[in-house]
Parts: sequence; structure tokens; C-alpha cells
Amino acid sequence: MSVDCYTEVVHHYTDWYQEYSDGTVAYIYTEYNGSTETQVCYDDPPTGSGGGGGGSGSTYDEYVGKRLILIDSTFKNNPCLDSVYQQAGQAITFKNILQNFDEEFSVAHLKLSAGVSQTNPGANAVTLAPKDYIIEIMFNPNKLNRSKLEIARTLIHELIHAEMWRKVMSLLDNGANLDGLKKSEWTQKLSNGDYPGIFDYYTRFGVNGFQHESMAAHYRGIIENAIKEFDSSLNNQTYEALAWVGLTNTRSWTTNLTQAQRTYYTNALTNYRNNASTNCN
Repeated sequence: MSVDCYTEVVHHYTDWYQEYSDGTVAYIYTEYNGSTETQVCYDDPPTGSGGGGGGSGSTYDEYVGKRLILIDSTFKNNPCLDSVYQQAGQAITFKNILQNFDEEFSVAHLKLSAGVSQTNPGANAVTLAPKDYIIEIMFNPNKLNRSKLEIARTLIHELIHAEMWRKVMSLLDNGANLDGLKKSEWTQKLSNGDYPGIFDYYTRFGVNGFQHESMAAHYRGIIENAIKEFDSSLNNQTYEALAWVGLTNTRSWTTNLTQAQRTYYTNALTNYRNNASTNCN
């Protein structure tokens, strides 16, 4: 009895979908994840397509569908926010963060909405503390009279907040809620976790201060890359200045930069805003 072998090649794809609060799901994009090869041997080779024939091969495409994040109708029905999100979703840096909320592996679901925060009504957007496995980013609809690039900057800034909360949630075993979590419990869970950097900044700056301090010190490059992918028409000085927005109360800004450097970035931001369109739609 002869044994015939052939190589089976499978190309792996992920179809990403967007889930909306009304229950509808929309296709976003397809990601290619590489291929695998398997040597298949038969004592009695199969007939027809897909095998046998003394070393002939077969090629298949395998698609897996995954939902990305939850989109509230207040966000979806806002032309500015929806437009910025759709454009940003094509950039690799935004994709890399969003995919951390893949429904199959993530400890949290990400939700985007629009509304005015009762505790911080002047904010461009707020990322709410996790509750019931949901991390919600709420954009202020009264703060959209800015350029699309600045709103994209707000999006990546808030996504980094959400990513930090996701990491914290991975250390919790209380239903993913932060309500009522005592300081001793914070310290115990973070100190025994997989993110020593978060614990370090939490120890130095507390639960209300560690995220911006960490972002200013370690994430500005990610913000710069994301907004450069969103709009590549500007110079590096402008991207650097935009990355500092929202982080000027941190030690990285007040202590690590000289007055000349702070003036440099402030002037660059002012120059950009004086010339940028504020029509987001």
C-alpha cells in the first residue's frame, strides 16, 4: 500500500465587525494573520480536489469573525465622531489598541458614547472607571468645534486610558468593578500583578494621578504615531506638541522639560490651532 502526502496551506484572516447599541453589526475590515502549512498523508489518497497526487498541495482560506467594541447610538449618530472613528480605525496604531479589547481574549469591553460628564463637564472626553466589564469613553458633544486631528488625538489619548484600565482589570477578581475597592486592596493586587510599571506610578501618584503621569512619560510616542497616521501632512514639531495636550499638569512637563521647551511646544500648538480648520464634519 502506497502512502501519498501533500502540503495543505491555510491562510488565516480575521474579519473585524463593529457592534452598535441597537444590536446591529457592521463589517469594518479584514486582517491577514499569516498562513500555516500541514503535511497530510493518506494510505488511500482522497479523490477529487484537495489532496493526493504525489506531492500536490491544497490551499484554503480561513476566516474568523470578531467584534471590536460597542458603539452607542449617541456616538454613531454624531457625524463628527463617527467620521473620525472610521478614519482612525484604518491606522495601525489605533488598530493595535482596539484589538486589545477583542471579545474573545479581553477582560473588558470597550464602549464609545457621547455625553457631558457630570463630574468634569469641561473635558473633551472622559474615560469612565470600569464597571461590570465595561470601560466607557464618553466624548463631550460641546467640545467638537476642533479639527478632526485634535479629536483623533483625544480618541487615542482616551484609548490609552482605557488600555491602562484594561490592564488593571486583568488583576481584579471582584467582577471587574472598582467601586469600594480599598487602598490596601489596590496595593495588594497591583503589587502582585504583571504590570510593575503601573504599580510604580500608582505608588508615587495614587489612583487619580498615575495614568496621566505614566502616559506623559511613556505613551507620547504612541500618540504621535497615531495622529501622524491619521494625518501625515504636518511636521514633527506639531505632532509632538499635540501629544502633550492634556498632559501639561504632569511632572514630565513641569519638571523634565525646560521653560524653553515648554514655550516651544506651546507656540507650536497655538500656531497649529490658528491655522487648522475647526469643521470636524
